[in-house]
Amino acid sequence: MIFALPARAKLNLNLEVLGRSADGFHDLRTTFQAVALHDLLEVEPAKETTFTTSGLRVSAETNSVLVAQQALESAAKRPLPARIHLDKRIPSGSGMGGASSDAATTLRALKTMHTLDIDLAPIARELGSDVPFFLRGGRVAGDRALDRRCVPCMGRIERGRSESPAPGGGARGAKPERICGEPRSRLANDGQRLSVLHAHQ
Repeated sequence: MIFALPARAKLNLNLEVLGRSADGFHDLRTTFQAVALHDLLEVEPAKETTFTTSGLRVSAETNSVLVAQQALESAAKRPLPARIHLDKRIPSGSGMGGASSDAATTLRALKTMHTLDIDLAPIARELGSDVPFFLRGGRVAGDRALDRRCVPCMGRIERGRSESPAPGGGARGAKPERICGEPRSRLANDGQRLSVLHAHQ
């Protein structure tokens, strides 16, 4: 059986810098929204793990898919072999959370395929600040801390709450403006209209 799951992209609908905390992180307030643009992850049982990709170019050796698999294997205390294929559609470096979404989707797929009784949330938090959001999707408003060097991967989601998308809501890709090296407005590389998604879609 092949498990084929979409790894959704996300938009930051807003971003407010609240100040800097004592540990050197900037306190931010933002709202994440899952959108229709997605990578496609295909996973099926195998005797040993293989990983292939198609679509946009990505690193196969350090990919977040394999990092997530290794983290889940560590939690399960046993190997979780699988044939994994990633069709990459979310542009790397766009700020749309492609790598984090791929990691979260890998956790969900392997947990289901190997019938694991494991809470994925703690593993997701260790993998990255955005990964817990992608376990659920939908829309989430939360407080975020970002390293003073403004490196996107150093962000930490401290608190979050789910929200329902506004009726008929949508978001459009836009040319990004740079703030400390991170795009202020998130883009889809083809400029298409991106429909908002409820949780678990």
